[in-house]
Formats: sequence, C-alpha cells, structure tokens
Amino acid sequence: MAFRSWPRLCGLIAGMTLGSPAWALPRPEAMRPNILLIVSEDNGPELGCYGDAMARTPQLDAFAARSTRFDRAFTTYSLCSPSRGSILTGLYPHQNGQVGLATHRYRMYPGIQTLPAYL
Repeated sequence: MAFRSWPRLCGLIAGMTLGSPAWALPRPEAMRPNILLIVSEDNGPELGCYGDAMARTPQLDAFAARSTRFDRAFTTYSLCSPSRGSILTGLYPHQNGQVGLATHRYRMYPGIQTLPAYL
C-alpha cells in the first residue's frame, strides 16, 4: 500500500525540526542530526512548559525551552498503539493496519515503512 504524500510528510517534519529539507541528503555519520522524539502517555498539558503553575517539572521545562515543543497537536486515535503507529508512518490506523493495541497482537500491515526506517 503506497502513501503518495510520504515525501511531503518527510519534508514537513524536516522543516519543523531542522528548518531545511537538506538533512535528507547523505552525509557523514558525524553530521547527521540527532533526533529525539518524546511521546508522553496519558497526560494533558500538566507540565510547567505548557503553563501549568502547579506542575513542578524543571528538567522537562528546561529541555522544552531549547527544543521544538508542539502546542497544537492532535491524535488520530484514542489508543496509544494506533496513535503512535500514525506518528511513525504518517498514515491513519486504517491505512497502516495498527487499529488496536499491540498488547492485543494488533500489528501494522507488512511492508509499511516507518519514519525511523527512512531516517
């Protein structure tokens, strides 16, 4: 199953994270970007970096101050496995096959490429 917009998604991610799609060109290992994607589980904006005055999260706040922080993010599915499958493939769960929890043996369709595989 091909996803025609995958190059557009990669360009969008590159533009959001690095400011230029030039990162996709082959480079020596030392020059490749170091990308860390943190996806939290079962929380809302209850972090200091998102404006919660009661939350004491100094390490995450400092990290967020020097990183890319998304404040208008939405999920494609209300369960973690399908939602994370969408993040990693750029496809809706019904397109990538991850329509249920991995702990219940739901899996992506064979041959679906993920962002880490492209990177």
